[in-house]
Amino acid sequence: MMLRKHYFFFLLAIVSLCYTMCQNYEFPEGPYPRFEIKPAIEVTDNGVKFQTILVKLPKSTIVDHGFIWSQNENQLIITNVENKISLGALSSLNAPYIFNGEVTSRLTKDKIYYVRSFIQTSDYVMYSNTISFYSLGTKGPLLEDFNPKVVDLGDTIEITGSEFGISTTNVEVLIGSIKARIITISNSKLTVIVPAQIEAEESLVSVSTNKNQSVFSDKLVLKKPRIISFFPETMKLTDTLYINGENFDAKNLKIYLSLGRAYMESVIPISRTKNTITIVPSTIPFNPNAFIVIKVNNFEVRSNNAISFIE
Repeated sequence: MMLRKHYFFFLLAIVSLCYTMCQNYEFPEGPYPRFEIKPAIEVTDNGVKFQTILVKLPKSTIVDHGFIWSQNENQLIITNVENKISLGALSSLNAPYIFNGEVTSRLTKDKIYYVRSFIQTSDYVMYSNTISFYSLGTKGPLLEDFNPKVVDLGDTIEITGSEFGISTTNVEVLIGSIKARIITISNSKLTVIVPAQIEAEESLVSVSTNKNQSVFSDKLVLKKPRIISFFPETMKLTDTLYINGENFDAKNLKIYLSLGRAYMESVIPISRTKNTITIVPSTIPFNPNAFIVIKVNNFEVRSNNAISFIE
């Protein structure tokens, strides 16, 4: 019994000694940063603002820092998410350090989003806690320019700007009211195909991200041919007919000699420039008075006067 008592007091003394030593011992700091994202400090229909406090600096060099957000909380890693604010490298810091971010595009109205901040060093990536916010929407993407501005159906247009994202999922380009197919996308550039359904000579071009739309002030112009004159006005079968006008360089342009909409004879030009077409009719229509008809880009134009064919 006495031995047990001695053993008990011996263990108690050892524990007390260890406790005292631990109290006086300063454990070395770990190499990782400590930081916290605060609740969204401002949410409006123009976007949202975030703030993060970096309480403890990492041992490694910070090569990038910023924020990531998504409607899916499980996608909040920088290699998985396209919605990222990258604020770049940091150096010569003193803790605590506060950094801010603002999202002004690509937020869908009336949706819940999740966001957290990140710090990337030369050795690792660390993330803050996650917060959520209810989106009131944002502005549309920033538009700079599109080219070319005069096109044929099926042409490719390049649109430049910013905040397009890297996925076509929530991006829509309209020419007039018709959706254009997106061929390539980056955060600053889109390429789209001019839809075959366009019928207007001039159309507005708009880009929407997450249903937030921006519209160019310039209009897209679809090439529409114009017949100004032709000569000779009276001709034989073997004569050459010269047609003067505009936009004769449009793709898929077709030329006809017409006696009305019920009958049109296709004619292949022997030469064609932007302003001139040269043809030699191969047969004389059964009615010797024929109009020139040009079709292209969903347009059909005809000469004001008829050609008179003679034997």
